[in-house]
Amino acid sequence: MPKPTFEEIKGLCPEIEDGIIRAHLDSLGDFYFQRFSIGEVVEHLKKLSLINPDHPLEIILEFPGEDRVECTVLAYDYPFEFSLITGVMAGMGFHIITGDIFTYEQVREETPPSRAGKRRGRLAGKPKAQNRRKIIDHFSGWVDSPFSLDTWAPEFKKRLEDVIRLLEQGDEESLNKAKHDVNELVVRRLSRLPLAPHAFLSPMEINIDNEASPYTRLIVISEDTPAFLYTLSNALSLQGVSIKHVKIRTINRRIEDEIDIVDSRERKIEDPGMLDQIRLSVLLTKQFTYFLGNAPDPYSALNRFEYIVSEIVRAPTTGKWLDLLSNPYTLQKLAKLLGTSDFLWEDFIRVQYEALLPLLKPHIQKKRFSAPMETLPRRLTEALAGAHTFEEKKRRLNEFKDREIFLIDLDHILNPDVDFDDLSKRLTHLAENVVRAATEMVYEHLVERYGRPMSVAGLEARYAVFGLGKLGGADLGYASDIELLFVYSDKGQTDGEKSISNTEFFEFLVRETAQAIEAKREGIFQVDLRLRPHGNAGPLACSL
Repeated sequence: MPKPTFEEIKGLCPEIEDGIIRAHLDSLGDFYFQRFSIGEVVEHLKKLSLINPDHPLEIILEFPGEDRVECTVLAYDYPFEFSLITGVMAGMGFHIITGDIFTYEQVREETPPSRAGKRRGRLAGKPKAQNRRKIIDHFSGWVDSPFSLDTWAPEFKKRLEDVIRLLEQGDEESLNKAKHDVNELVVRRLSRLPLAPHAFLSPMEINIDNEASPYTRLIVISEDTPAFLYTLSNALSLQGVSIKHVKIRTINRRIEDEIDIVDSRERKIEDPGMLDQIRLSVLLTKQFTYFLGNAPDPYSALNRFEYIVSEIVRAPTTGKWLDLLSNPYTLQKLAKLLGTSDFLWEDFIRVQYEALLPLLKPHIQKKRFSAPMETLPRRLTEALAGAHTFEEKKRRLNEFKDREIFLIDLDHILNPDVDFDDLSKRLTHLAENVVRAATEMVYEHLVERYGRPMSVAGLEARYAVFGLGKLGGADLGYASDIELLFVYSDKGQTDGEKSISNTEFFEFLVRETAQAIEAKREGIFQVDLRLRPHGNAGPLACSL
């Protein structure tokens, strides 16, 4: 129908404030009024007149037959909103066949100078309620649920309401909770479906039209897959773009969607590099989402993958990652890895993803990441060879240690044949060799400064290092510390020009060895000397 006049609308709903009607007419394009009848427009206005900060959402649910559902969501506009709405739908078994998504144009509120900066409470920084931008999202589809629609509908509404109320809070913590809750809902749904990895790596065509509308239009053509709109819109949100309008059409399981987007300044996106980033981000995020069921913590896995993708799409060598990230087995393992260990993410993967991704390729061929245990002493010696200063030796030692821990942990997480006993043996073997190398390195460094520790009989004093606790029991885990006891044979003096007592020499040996083995974070492969006789009250090294 042609766009109605204010008078036509007002005559059908005289109870609605004039400002609400005018904002609706001024803020929506012609396609909205072509898509909906005047009766539906009036119903939308009545629902929109009810929303406020305490009640930020209205939902219209209709059931035209069998499992068919018509759903219209009317709410304020929020970041990530479309992604979260479609995520709730996917998680609740709502299969979207068609849809039309509309967002009000930007409303600019004139604030009198005398009131500038005076807003308080949870609406601080937001326009007045009647001037806030709104959305009308209409979906048509069918529901796949073990429950009747009478049971399904209230739960569906409640989940949407919970998400929108979190968005209304307007803080980062609430947004993250909304994203976390929806992601878990989607992953639970996907985990119950019989998903073959190859089924989701189907080609997806993304064309860009900057001529057809005032916005940048993405034309997405692909085979329909579970949670398709959720993953696609999530990827768009991560690129900092806003969705203005979406036209969803599914014909014979083939999606042909049109998505109008703008940048953060409400402008068309015309930079070719940015458009390529959007294409790649959408493709990779869509593929990865289907493997989140492999992750112990799906929300962390998705957030971390998004970080990696954001780095990759900005890199000049983006193309070299596509083969790796389009392999379903790589994505399966990556999902499990990213959702397993905060330690590995913070200390290794986040800053070394370029080294990690190629490592996953040999794992596809059932090879281990870590080298055989018997090669470790030789490889450590080779790593330290050529280092001429103490500081250089220490740096190389810790780089070797950290990389070995990383590879051993990768095997434990990703290789089902590696049990905890195998992990403990490898970590214990690594700790023994690292402690030996560190102690020898520090010993020689101290000899250069003070000479060799000698007994009163003129013989060189001997020393030994014992592993206690989990190290002594060959039961180390990746979060274990290294409990040590140092003993030496004889009291006496060193034979250097700057002579010190053997007690002082071995105290230095213990302290500097502990400092030389650097822990990435407290409690993880950190030297602990508290189990020595008398604990902290006793000497660092004990004389026989």
